[in-house]
Amino acid sequence: MRVVSGSWRGRKLLAPAGDKLRPTTDRVKEALFSIIGGRVVDATVADLCCGAGCLGIEALSRGAARVDFVDVSQRALSATRHNLEICGADPERISVVKEDAQGWLRRRIESGDQPDIILCDPPYASSVGSTVWSMLLVVAAGEAPSLIVIEHSVETVLDIPAGLPGDVDHRRYGETALTIWER
Repeated sequence: MRVVSGSWRGRKLLAPAGDKLRPTTDRVKEALFSIIGGRVVDATVADLCCGAGCLGIEALSRGAARVDFVDVSQRALSATRHNLEICGADPERISVVKEDAQGWLRRRIESGDQPDIILCDPPYASSVGSTVWSMLLVVAAGEAPSLIVIEHSVETVLDIPAGLPGDVDHRRYGETALTIWER
């Protein structure tokens, strides 16, 4: 696992041992950030179900103004902190939060303080991705965020309600799928 591009390009990142964490492959990460392009520059980003933090770190490397890393696993957050140290991340540009994605997102919706870009890579075997997707669709009706990306198994189908503002795109990379909503 490495940082694909940007100021930290080539930095090797720690992926904790065990079968509960499934880091995003470099191939999927490279494809995702090719799709996002320059929209990440100066954006506020949330990396929900961050695992080892590779999506948020990639966003910082490519010029994001700030990234919130959110996960329920202390082991995952320890790996995220380690990876942020490896990259020399500015503490003023990050927050690392031990909380479930739904709770964090609910608080942000209620406060009206959503990031510009939300990246979410929940465990494939859980319903977290579908739940977060449903919550994010509520957020999509407002002014922020401008981009939402859920990484999930190709077997998971995320509902797209009729009349949803913006564009939805689905991409498949082997057994991994990306569902992308953009304002």
